[in-house]
Parts: sequence; C-alpha cells; structure tokens
Amino acid sequence: MAKGAPAFWLLFESLSLLSHGAWTPYHKTYPNQENLTETLDYFVKILLANRPEALRTSLAMFLQQQSDIEVVGTVLDPVELLVAVGDTQADMVVVTLPDSGDTPGICSHLLHEYPQLLILALSAARTRACVYRQAITVEPLADLSDVGILAAVRRVKADSTC
Repeated sequence: MAKGAPAFWLLFESLSLLSHGAWTPYHKTYPNQENLTETLDYFVKILLANRPEALRTSLAMFLQQQSDIEVVGTVLDPVELLVAVGDTQADMVVVTLPDSGDTPGICSHLLHEYPQLLILALSAARTRACVYRQAITVEPLADLSDVGILAAVRRVKADSTC
C-alpha cells in the first residue's frame, strides 16, 4: 500500500490517539497507584484479528518494526478474541471491515467489555478503514419544559430498541 493511502494514515492516527494523550492508561490517570512498568516505555499493544492471512502477516511485520508498538497476538475466533483482549491487555484490536462497510459484529461486544479499547477495522483489500471506540456524547436539551423532559426520558427506551 502506498504511503498516502487512507488506511495507512488512519492506522497511525489511531495509534497516535493511544500514545499522545487522547486515551490515558490507568496508571497515568491515577499516579498514586502502583505501576510495575513505570521504568519501561509505554508500548501500544495490538491484537490482530483480521483476515486474509497475507494482510494480517504483512501488517504484523510492519507493526513489529515500530519501537513503540507491540503485537501481542493473533486471534481469529470471536469468543477467543473477547478473552484475549483482557489476557493481553491490548490497547487496540485490528479486525476485518466487511465488504458491505457495516460495523463488524464483534465491535459492540468488545467495546462493551473493554470500553477503553480502540478497534481498527481494515478492509481485506486494505482500501478502507474505520476506527471504533466507545465515547460519551453530550446532547443539550433545548426544551426544558415538562413535555421536553418527558420526551428525553422516553427517548431512552426508543434508543435502546434500535
């Protein structure tokens, strides 16, 4: 893939989020907590779960050449992936972006279990990519009347059935 290809830059933008403060590891947020790796540089831990094998292999080789990135494993089974993220304490998982462009099904499960996780979904042809993460959103309520507040309360039920 050429250096200017969008998926290439999306990967580095995602890694930058992990290494430049948009996401802060627990021990940096709470400095009074004991941290066994304080004397070591912080590595971005990546778990590969994408297909096809040739893309996964080339991506692994590329990432392993980076001094601040550690590929902590390869897992293709979705159930094993849910366990492996916790076992490896991965910061990011790379999964396959479906040809349809839909969100990979595993994303909601991973982000529910590991809300700090970043997921890079990369198309098999390495022509498209998306980053998924759990985010808190703020929606200001314009109508503060009783009717507006009731509408906001009832929207919770409507949003949960989507």
